[in-house]
Amino acid sequence: MWRAACVPSHPFLAPVFMAETEKSFREGRLLDHETHLLDEVGIKAFASRKGPFIDALFVAPAHQGLGLGKRLLDHLKAQAEVLTLSAFAQNPRAIRFYQREGFWATEVKKHHQTGETIVLFRWAGKNGEPCAPAIGEGLPCPATSARS
Repeated sequence: MWRAACVPSHPFLAPVFMAETEKSFREGRLLDHETHLLDEVGIKAFASRKGPFIDALFVAPAHQGLGLGKRLLDHLKAQAEVLTLSAFAQNPRAIRFYQREGFWATEVKKHHQTGETIVLFRWAGKNGEPCAPAIGEGLPCPATSARS
């Protein structure tokens, strides 16, 4: 499921990097992280986190747009006061999703393994910190109402 969801949303990443990342998930990251599944007659989505950092959130392509990613994210939010994650800047669908769900961009930097631009996000719950200033074109803070 990871490959089916990840490869189409990251066509800008080298196949070698994608293969290494998949191997890393299979051989350790999923065991080392807290992993949540939406299993409705087969795995439809999963999220993996370590502490406050969400390392992965993927929904099977045939089930995208049905609210499964939001369900997983809401589940993680209910368990934490603060969550962080990163998304590739070249994945605007993910960036819009996280902003809509109350995350705000805190930093833009180069991904150390690929050289691609990544955006770091933070969510601090209903009573969280005020939104950080916008840090780049197209990366505004979500409206305050999105966090309440």
